[in-house]
Amino acid sequence: MKIVVMGLGYVGLTLALTLSKIGFQVVGIDKDHEKIVSLRSGKTILFEDNIEEILQSVISSNKITFDEKISRDGDKTVFMVCVSTPINNQTHQPILDNLESVTKEIGKNIKKDEMVILRSTVPIGITRNFVLPLLEKESGLKCGDDFHLVFAPERTLQGNALEELRTLPQIIGGIDTKSADLASNLFNEITKKIVRVSSLEAAEVIKLFDNTYRDTTIAVGNLFGKICDSINLDSREVIKAAN
Repeated sequence: MKIVVMGLGYVGLTLALTLSKIGFQVVGIDKDHEKIVSLRSGKTILFEDNIEEILQSVISSNKITFDEKISRDGDKTVFMVCVSTPINNQTHQPILDNLESVTKEIGKNIKKDEMVILRSTVPIGITRNFVLPLLEKESGLKCGDDFHLVFAPERTLQGNALEELRTLPQIIGGIDTKSADLASNLFNEITKKIVRVSSLEAAEVIKLFDNTYRDTTIAVGNLFGKICDSINLDSREVIKAAN
């Protein structure tokens, strides 16, 4: 089985390296030419312990390659979508251009019995109502009958992602039972604990809950830090002791 990771930011690159390190054949795809050139040479700007050592190791063992677009061969493939979905500063709506672009590219390349796993942060319902129709339109295949679709949210903390990918429980929400089964089997190779939910939408909501919880926790920490600073207390000492 080959795994194609679409988008090599923090989410995609750490996932690609983790998968290749445990033995999967991985192709990392990103439209940023300079990034691809850098990764091919074993260099990255991401802050993670030992990340360049791991990158260079999996390159030398031929477990990972990098490219700017999908190039098909005969291997059965799982496509993992890890592109960004930024927010428009004026309308406060998500910008889905990256997601649309990679979904169309996958649709043009996906074959029968292959799987698409979405890990990006998206509005509730996007996997079913936006990604699925695009995949079917571009491929001419039927989701559920011809290919599998899953939402399995990324939940790692920057700076600790390589460790958390191997230790955190993984949420799995499939379009159907078969999709969820296949994705669960795959992620069981990475982490021991799988949490299956009943739908794509349930997994999407969990991703938003996780992000909101973490954002709120960081905000509270920053607020208490300011309070400590205002009364000449060491905020790091106070927060560390409170934790």
